[in-house]
Amino acid sequence: MVVFAAFLLRIVVLGVCAVLLSGATLTLAAERVDSSAPKLEPVAAAPKTLVVPDVTRQAYVFAKGILQDNGFAWHVAGPVQGFAANVVSTQKPVAGTTVVDTGAPTITLALARDSTYLERGTPDNDAPYNGTAIRLPTALPAAKPQPKLEPVQVPPLNSNPLTTPSTPATPTPTPSLPASPATSAPAATTPAVVPVTPTPTPMPTPAPTPATPKATPTPSKSTARPPDFVATGAPKEPAKSQPLPLRAQALAGWLEKHHQATAANLNYWLYEHAYIVAGARFGWWHGAEALQTLVAVDQRAEKLWGVGNQSELVAKKALSEVQARAR
Repeated sequence: MVVFAAFLLRIVVLGVCAVLLSGATLTLAAERVDSSAPKLEPVAAAPKTLVVPDVTRQAYVFAKGILQDNGFAWHVAGPVQGFAANVVSTQKPVAGTTVVDTGAPTITLALARDSTYLERGTPDNDAPYNGTAIRLPTALPAAKPQPKLEPVQVPPLNSNPLTTPSTPATPTPTPSLPASPATSAPAATTPAVVPVTPTPTPMPTPAPTPATPKATPTPSKSTARPPDFVATGAPKEPAKSQPLPLRAQALAGWLEKHHQATAANLNYWLYEHAYIVAGARFGWWHGAEALQTLVAVDQRAEKLWGVGNQSELVAKKALSEVQARAR
């Protein structure tokens, strides 16, 4: 009985020791976890940028459209005010500068006076929306060097430190039996097959479809409009802009809805007037037709507002020049 009790006590002590050893192993493994690994930091995305277009030597009425299409605002600085026919002499920042897209970066323009056009009404020196500051992009901070990871030596799959590799057994050769002589068998005779050539069935010939006459395309915003003549140094007519005859007709319809000679109405009329006159002198498509409509618009403005005589003279002079060059 005493021997059996001693045997049980020994088993209990061995079990407790095994539990303590396994806990120590887990604690040691937890302490070996490498907590010094670098933390990954998010990389800041590069800000969106814009490239400043070149609007120098452009009429102010065209420069505004170019800047607006490229996401910029503008401000006229200097003694020459923002009338449509004046020409941009300098710009800041210069063309080709890359700036951060802050919403509507403001380009500062300096204009030169166009002596052939009479300045009337209120100048338009700023964009019709709020401009934002000019900010140049800065270089992004260099990325932090990542620690070099050392390769881990992995033992072969068939290696086991607790066992000794066994010596492979030498295979025992098996005595070979003598080969039996081959018996030749007569080859089977295959009957010849006569090929049958199928007779092709003629396909019905489809009846020809009568050709549909093509309609003559009418120049619009999306199609190319040939110039009436080539003017030296003149810009090409924008493909997305409204043709000059349609623009003059739209101005006539607008005038019938605005009978009051307010500053805003005068400024809009002079803006459209300068655009049509400049485009016609550049040789744009059907400029003479647009100028004829514009003369009628100026005469209507004289009756409604009491002004427009000087603009009518400018339109008639441009009409004579365009008709002479278009011949």
